Amino acid sequence: MDSVEHVPFGTLLRRFRLSTGLTQATLAGRAGLSERAVNDLERDLKRLPRLETVTLLAAALELLPEQRAQLLAAARPESLLETLRTGTSQSAPPRVPDHVGSAEQPGDSLSALPRVYPPSPPPIGGRLPTATSPFIGRVREVAAVRERLKRPGVRLLTLTGPGGIGKTRLALQVAALFEGAYADGVAFVSLASLVDPALVLPTIAAELGAPESARESVGQRIAETLRSRELLLVLDNFEQVMPAAVEIEYLLAACPRLTVLVTSRAVLHLAREHEYQVSPLAVPDLTAIAAHLALLECDSVALLVQCAQAVVPGFTVSDANAKPVAAICARLEGVPLAIQLAAARIKLLPPATLLARLDQQLAVLTGGPQDAPERQRTVRATLDWSFHLLNSPQQTLLRRLAVFAGGWTLEAAEGICAGGNVERVDVLDLLGYLVDQSLVIAEDHDGVARYRMLETIRQYADEKLTDSGEQEILRDRHLAWFLHMAQETESQTWLLARPGTHAALKPEGDNFRAALAWSRRDESGQTELLLAGHLTSLWTGDAMINEGQRVLRDALDRADPTARTLARARALLLVAGLAGIQTDSISAAEVSQEALSILRELGEEKYLAGALIHVARTWFWGGSPMDLGAMRDESLRLCRKLGDRRAYAETLWMWGDLALEQGDYADARRQLEESIAVCRQLNDSSMIAYPLLSLARVVSAKGDFTQARALAKESVAIRQAAPAWLLAISCTSLGEVERCAGDDERAAELFAQALAIFHDQSDAPGAAWTIHNLGHIALRAGNLQRATQLFAEALAARFRHGYSSGIASGLAAIGSVACQSGDYQRAAQLFGATEALMENSRCALAPADALVYHRDVALLRTQMEAPAFDAARASGRAMPVEQVVADALKTTA
Repeated sequence: MDSVEHVPFGTLLRRFRLSTGLTQATLAGRAGLSERAVNDLERDLKRLPRLETVTLLAAALELLPEQRAQLLAAARPESLLETLRTGTSQSAPPRVPDHVGSAEQPGDSLSALPRVYPPSPPPIGGRLPTATSPFIGRVREVAAVRERLKRPGVRLLTLTGPGGIGKTRLALQVAALFEGAYADGVAFVSLASLVDPALVLPTIAAELGAPESARESVGQRIAETLRSRELLLVLDNFEQVMPAAVEIEYLLAACPRLTVLVTSRAVLHLAREHEYQVSPLAVPDLTAIAAHLALLECDSVALLVQCAQAVVPGFTVSDANAKPVAAICARLEGVPLAIQLAAARIKLLPPATLLARLDQQLAVLTGGPQDAPERQRTVRATLDWSFHLLNSPQQTLLRRLAVFAGGWTLEAAEGICAGGNVERVDVLDLLGYLVDQSLVIAEDHDGVARYRMLETIRQYADEKLTDSGEQEILRDRHLAWFLHMAQETESQTWLLARPGTHAALKPEGDNFRAALAWSRRDESGQTELLLAGHLTSLWTGDAMINEGQRVLRDALDRADPTARTLARARALLLVAGLAGIQTDSISAAEVSQEALSILRELGEEKYLAGALIHVARTWFWGGSPMDLGAMRDESLRLCRKLGDRRAYAETLWMWGDLALEQGDYADARRQLEESIAVCRQLNDSSMIAYPLLSLARVVSAKGDFTQARALAKESVAIRQAAPAWLLAISCTSLGEVERCAGDDERAAELFAQALAIFHDQSDAPGAAWTIHNLGHIALRAGNLQRATQLFAEALAARFRHGYSSGIASGLAAIGSVACQSGDYQRAAQLFGATEALMENSRCALAPADALVYHRDVALLRTQMEAPAFDAARASGRAMPVEQVVADALKTTA
């Protein structure tokens, strides 16, 4: 049999003391011992140090779990070997390092020896408190904890989570299900009233009925009581007696059939410990609130109803209050204590009123039962309990973290929260401790560590931040940090966002909103304009275009209009760009000219080059009669002068795409092919997706569907990882190619995929484009009624946005329906209106639409006498576009 290496207790104690730089006198003072006692122990004059003495020394030395186990094992090595051989002890209980003979690490040969246990004495478990209300939900959590406890080698499982999350209730539910699984039952010990770690073992001994003894310590008496028993011991509320964790390690080493289930706001940091983080209850999805009966299946809602019925017996969820009830549960993030306290308020406040007051959760969530522990009667008291367990630097960091909205990264915490008693190099360790204490949640976001607080904790920390007098300086730092982040990201952007920029900024959306709000303290409005105008990559991402428009316009309204600054020009230019994405040409034209004027005054050639193309596009979409050739030549000249090849490729694409909109396919192809060539030279796959799609439409118009399909498919493949709305654009463009090629089934699949994305992103112009194409699929299938409905829906949306090319396509499509249904007079009139609109706005139909239009015009000429056809067409050309659209929508209703 292998021998177990033994270092004398005194030698080990001295090593640990010297490694921490303590004198014997200092260690004695910390441990509450005499200096002589420490000296005697280090000289091994006391052969059997008491367990309590070893525990005090381990705590005073702040030993790691493995070191504590070593110190315990060194106290009585002979007893250790005897226990490993026989499974019993003749004197003191064994002190074993966690790795010796443990189920987790059975490397020591002693662990392979058979253990013979004497018959168990009568069971001592079965002391579970009686629940005051039915257990709600948590089916998965109960199953997960039970499964963990059943695993071989799991003898210490700690349920962690913030105060009020439901750790105790979950532990009791699991323990009740295990009462028959352990030969000696289940025992529950509440440590909630303890603050002195030295009282933990006496409390356990009293609960278990361990016999009194003058010769043995409390730990020894418990060990003797439990040594041969198979028991599940539940220890509730361990966080305030953490130094006693080493005592639990001692009991587990001494009692091989003991399993311990702990509830704590923090992990015990023992080598054999397994952790299970208790999550909040499930909350409703506010974007898809089901009928009120289905809402009751959500755990958080079921708990709120149960608790509300205790104070308002007739309370129930109805269609009238379903939304505020669901919103309350979501706002409280499924935290059971917060929901229980909120439910108690329903006696005074209807759900809608209560919801409106939850901005001040700490003031509202009070009035818990008088028989509950004091710290569970209000959310504030629960958080006070946790806060006072922190040391000064930990408290400082917690309150400073309240400056963040929606979460933060380690780098942001270091950059913003360090200072004073929080050293920058210590932020990681302090943050880790707050995570251990369940005050901060750590999450993995695509390989990036992010941290956040539950809203109740954040509000509490924010109060502490306000009380500290540090709030203003922290919010200034927060604004500076996120302004720098936006500027750094924007420095990589020309007209289009670089790959990954939106993904990098999106998680910080709430922080940018908070920074924008704080920036308004600058009465000139320039700081707000500067930040809002540097968020192109954020505003042009998924479903944020409308928000970006609102934020930018509000910032422009607040700023001094006479301040002709670059910040104002950038903001105006971004407003025009967002309006262009939404095909709001009138709005875009209003602001683009001012941006152009400011940039010329300032001599900002870089921004002027980009502004020219934006302005040209908005003027074109609005039907401006201006000659855009000079603007194109100037912008390309400036790009070449700047020497930025990617900017040049972007500008070429935009002018090529504009030529496509005008129907000048030769000029469009020339510029688009050059743009693609530059992108390939740069190996810029994200940029190349844009000219690929435009060129696909050009060659499709020329009937080369093979090349068009290849170009569009390449764009779709590139955009699989891009923001969703870009993928939807590629899918719709490829769908148009398939339409032209005659593969309606594949086209419909692509349109349906794109439409789902556009609807999800609240992109009305994109949805209208796709719906219009689906109308053509229905038209070719002979479903004229369905085609009419789809064309009318798309035309109405495009007319609202003032999109001339889209309006023309819509009128032509409805004309095709009239043609197919035999109403040739009306068809000719609509085609005439279409021609007039295209001539006045100098736009062309989309290539796929142009094929249908020319086919049906040719059909009309064969079905109508030339004078009748010409007269009908002329009447349509003479009608105002507003009247034509109104008549078209009226007749299709």
